[in-house]
Amino acid sequence: MTKRSYSQRLKGKYKILGDYVDDAAIEGKSIFEFFRILATCIVPLIKKSPAFEVFVKRWTAERAAHDDEYKKCESKVPDEVESAFKSIKADLQKEGLIKHTDIKERVKSIGDILKKRRSSGMPTYIEDAHEKICDLLSQLLLLGRSDIVQKYAKIGSTIQNVHIDAQTGERREKEITYLGEILFSPNYYHLKDLLRKWYEPQAWVSWDKLVLLEHAWSTPASFFQKHSPKHPSYEALNRKDDTNSARYAAANMSNRVLGFGVHRYEVSLIKKREYQGVVLYKREIFFQHLELLLNEIILGQESQGGKMETEPDLDLASESERLKLIGLRVDGMVVVVKVKWDGSGADWERTVDDFDSKSEPYLFIKALCDAPIREHVDSKSVSKASVAKLFSRIKLGPLEGLFFERVKGSKTHKVYMKSRTVDCSTLDHDVKLELIQFIKTLKPSESSYS
Repeated sequence: MTKRSYSQRLKGKYKILGDYVDDAAIEGKSIFEFFRILATCIVPLIKKSPAFEVFVKRWTAERAAHDDEYKKCESKVPDEVESAFKSIKADLQKEGLIKHTDIKERVKSIGDILKKRRSSGMPTYIEDAHEKICDLLSQLLLLGRSDIVQKYAKIGSTIQNVHIDAQTGERREKEITYLGEILFSPNYYHLKDLLRKWYEPQAWVSWDKLVLLEHAWSTPASFFQKHSPKHPSYEALNRKDDTNSARYAAANMSNRVLGFGVHRYEVSLIKKREYQGVVLYKREIFFQHLELLLNEIILGQESQGGKMETEPDLDLASESERLKLIGLRVDGMVVVVKVKWDGSGADWERTVDDFDSKSEPYLFIKALCDAPIREHVDSKSVSKASVAKLFSRIKLGPLEGLFFERVKGSKTHKVYMKSRTVDCSTLDHDVKLELIQFIKTLKPSESSYS
């Protein structure tokens, strides 16, 4: 894609997102930088900004509808499978087949799986049991007991050429029967269909993948200590009197926690720039997820004849008229933005980021804010990175151009702070709208009353 393409297509209140996307898509951007921008800039912006609320609500509702259907289906599967096994076992006893050499061990194996109800691991115990029941039915077909099998599955057949008689030239054929559609567990297969939806190109799926990335990026290792087999969430696995569906759901929950551990591990590899072990988080795949969401947002703004693109919210328009002053300072480990309004209403305070005291972005922004106004600061004093790269890590958005300016003729290494407080009465209306939109995405500081 061409540079700046999304900042041109996403305008008005969506422009900040376009700027972030174009920054992430710059040729030569490292895998770490791509996923960092995605996890710490793009996803939080879409989640928190009122501009994207209509899209997030839609994606969240679609995901919730899928989850509700999945849970209803999931709750029925264990009883379906166990009921089918009991019925088959009763048929085998009635027909005197329960002790047959090819049947006995298969029945015992299924019984053991359903009795132990393994609490974790893939496949789940229900998947194991289902597969072995199908194997048992296939064995019954080989024994010529289609009368039993047809109660639990449709039977298919095909003609197999055996040989041609050398004397008569007659072709001898043999009919081979096989298991067709399984009838004893309709919800099991519906559950599989619902799982396949996660691999289809849908906006809610892509949004879920991006939110999962953000969660994995920000989750500490201590999370997994809370979600161990000793945690109350796992109690259902150890209660003998619990229902099949509750135990099965708990087992699936443990698998989901284990699955999230894989996601967090791969993200930790990306953070350490150890890309060889990364399988799930490929840049090209996640850019496809991002593009799917962006295309839906672009269609959304175009569907109303440009209204969404060009006309701001009434609240934003009102706030832009009242915007008086914006200040920027470093307070401890955070960059604080303070907003003053004309008329009534408390001032806003928002935090741009929370830094490590030894990180290069923190040392750079602190040096800028501590230096006298318009005094040049050389980024090389704290980092080998360019000014552009350092600012991208600090995530100041439109505040960067408002408060800072790069020194002409110094390539990319020198910059100065123009002012610690900006009089907003001198700013264009569109600029003020963009600033308010960005500031609304920031986290309120402890002293903020907004």
